[in-house]
Amino acid sequence: MAKEFAKQFYNSKAWREVRELRIGMDRGICQICGKPGNEVDHIIELTPDNIYDEMIALNLDNLRTLCHRCHTRKTMQGQRSKEGESIALDRIFFTEDGMPVKAMPPLNRE
Repeated sequence: MAKEFAKQFYNSKAWREVRELRIGMDRGICQICGKPGNEVDHIIELTPDNIYDEMIALNLDNLRTLCHRCHTRKTMQGQRSKEGESIALDRIFFTEDGMPVKAMPPLNRE
């Protein structure tokens, strides 16, 4: 859900066009997990101070396609970081001996 200050921006023609261009450039693939994605993430988060800065808000180099799950996880990480909490973004698995093993992201093979 868009923050109140950004709702007008996300309804703009400029955003819709850049969003579709970014998804096309990424071939509709989440840039984190490699699954299909249709959400566009601002790498440098939009704020009331930078929303009118085209080098942040509409710059293709500051955008990436994400799936809903990865976008939600990234957003939650940002919110918790601001509140001083920590969050684990990767799944942790355990060996038969009970030792933790960090999961590796899937390889993107074309």
